[in-house]
Amino acid sequence: MNVISQALRKSEESLDFFSLHPEIPRVTCFLVKVASRCNLDCDYCYVFHHADQSWRKLPPLLSSENSTLLAQRLAQYVEETKLDKILIIFHGGEPLLAGTDRLQNIVHTIRQKMPPGVDVDFSLQTNGVLLNRKKLEILAGEKIGVSLSIDGPQEANDLHRLTHKGKSTFQKTLDAYWLLMEFPETFTGVLSVVDARTTPLKLLEFFRELSPPSLDFLLPDSNYLVHPPLRDENPTLYIDWLHNAFDLWFDHFPDLRVRYFEELLGALSGLESHTDGFGLGDVSLMSIETDGSYHDLDVLKITEENYSSLGMTLSKNSIIDSLQSPKIALHRSRLTFEGLCRTCQECKFVKVCGGGAVAHRFGKNGFDNPSIYCRELYSLIEHAQSRLLNTLDVAKSKVQDPPKPSPTSLKKVDVTVYEQTSHSNRELETVYTFWEDTLRNRFTCLLNELERCYPEKMGLFTFFKHLPLVSLNWCVTRPATSFWMKVMENSQKNLKSYNIDSTTILPELDYLERLKSESLQSSLILGPQVHTQEPWLRVLFGKSIYFEDESVSRSGRIVFEKAMKIIENFSPALLQEIKKLSPVVQFIRDPSAHPDKVVSFSDDMIPGALYVGVMTKKKMVDPYDLAESLIHEHRHQKLFLLEHYVPILLSDTPHIFSPWRQENRPVSGVFHGVFVFHMLKKYWQHVHHSSCGATRDKATQQLSFIKETLALGIPSLNDAPLSDYGFALLRTFQEENNISQGDAA
Repeated sequence: MNVISQALRKSEESLDFFSLHPEIPRVTCFLVKVASRCNLDCDYCYVFHHADQSWRKLPPLLSSENSTLLAQRLAQYVEETKLDKILIIFHGGEPLLAGTDRLQNIVHTIRQKMPPGVDVDFSLQTNGVLLNRKKLEILAGEKIGVSLSIDGPQEANDLHRLTHKGKSTFQKTLDAYWLLMEFPETFTGVLSVVDARTTPLKLLEFFRELSPPSLDFLLPDSNYLVHPPLRDENPTLYIDWLHNAFDLWFDHFPDLRVRYFEELLGALSGLESHTDGFGLGDVSLMSIETDGSYHDLDVLKITEENYSSLGMTLSKNSIIDSLQSPKIALHRSRLTFEGLCRTCQECKFVKVCGGGAVAHRFGKNGFDNPSIYCRELYSLIEHAQSRLLNTLDVAKSKVQDPPKPSPTSLKKVDVTVYEQTSHSNRELETVYTFWEDTLRNRFTCLLNELERCYPEKMGLFTFFKHLPLVSLNWCVTRPATSFWMKVMENSQKNLKSYNIDSTTILPELDYLERLKSESLQSSLILGPQVHTQEPWLRVLFGKSIYFEDESVSRSGRIVFEKAMKIIENFSPALLQEIKKLSPVVQFIRDPSAHPDKVVSFSDDMIPGALYVGVMTKKKMVDPYDLAESLIHEHRHQKLFLLEHYVPILLSDTPHIFSPWRQENRPVSGVFHGVFVFHMLKKYWQHVHHSSCGATRDKATQQLSFIKETLALGIPSLNDAPLSDYGFALLRTFQEENNISQGDAA
């Protein structure tokens, strides 16, 4: 299972607009063309120098009328979809040709039209030539983030980024760069298009000297009709360049945040990709041209004339209308495993590359092709994977992983008994003890390695080595300890660890001091930890998740105690199981979720930690809803624990139908959903029988939804690649929910 990609799992039972309307993609980003012309003549530009030349007929600037219509359509869209956050990217052409006054007016109009509680972020992509201090102060004042396009040192930049008269733009762009560095809250990063004639060393040295907040390398936009520049003469040109660039970055420039390589390593590690260059996904962006027309992804302009146009406008159509365009539906299908060509589906790296950028697949036969950069992507992924494995092999001479028992040496468990909740579940104890022993072994090996690196901390390491077994087991099974160990083990192998925002997580010894202090407080060993300030429970999620402050957590603890009492009334054995397997609860808020939605998630990277929302809008959640969240995420943790002991799946592909998502999902996601909702059905049945009034009505509604989704989710696993253990659990779910093996989703 791609554990980090599960980190932001929302409460799957809460149906929002997009769950109710799976035919409509969750678009949260809007590329707004405020200017259709440019003051530069970059010869690789997909707007001006590729197949679609419709820009010639567009108005030079977005009019005030269309700006007002845009604001109205956006307000209508967020009201209909209940989104509480969107991103507007000002683009072109060159957006600064519109002038900062016009940009200010657009920003003000959109903010004025937005419903209360909706957060709108603004950004701008510029070549920087027109930027000066006054304009930048205005942009900063409006909180408009600015990204700069620059291709490297002057000899690289001047290969393509020239004025219409063929003059260099480098110095003005560099001046803009240093000006942006004075506004760190506004400067978001640099985009650089690769020309393989510029050596990676020269490029990386240039950008290391600049030290931008982030750096994104882009391969020239190409397809089967317009091949990558110079590659026909030298077939390995880009392969050689990418290998060299990756090695230099990996070995000598690791502090330079190169998004292209970071996304690659993230995809290899199972992280969800944030770019269309790696990984599968869904349509999340829409473009609006200066004439007010709706368009699909802008780079699709490299395919054919007007291909990106959806044939709809701000004046006549809502955003919801445009998102139901057949072209959007086709684009969405091409971002799924089933929508890839056969070559991609059969490729061992399909889960990493995802078929590459859609626009790069275009040819005479449409999009039924691998990316034009398929050889480059395959070779780079294979090379990066090899580098990682070689790094691990070298590290093994310094750091030996704890020995792992072979599958044949493990005691056989009855997974159908493990799944049940009882006071003396011996199968659960077998699995838990194995996990406990594994963690203790890893912890001891890590301490031995740290002793060699930090001899001055010998007393601290000795303290843990002499702890009584019960105290040591408590220490190693803390969720924070488990994640801290992974980061420290990576550090000992000269590997970096990253959070959800792709920011480096630094190793830290002080955690052991805090753990020592906690281990001496016997009261902590006896019960769960609720909303502690421990950084190692939070660092994985970066800025993606907000952790509630103390004023909210005080009220949250009261609701938490009520929720735990509800769980105890439902099943005292389940309450004890939660305390043992899921001993840490954190109160969170997801800024990207609708304020009415009850949010929760958990992650195998931090086993035993439950992250639950205790507020919706400005009021505390219903204790029955919080109890559901705790049971929900605990069940994920219980299945994670079992998966460490025996295989439940033989493969996570192909993706299969899921009643809890708009798109097909990996097999593991559907299996986890069934495992969770199987227990939630029993919970809400108990609530229904033991309550009255609004609570009983809520239970009725939840039961109806759960029964319906289980009736769809369980059959979707019939032909999935499950192990014997997986099929044993599936048969239990079928029998207890009265679903025959022949039922189909």
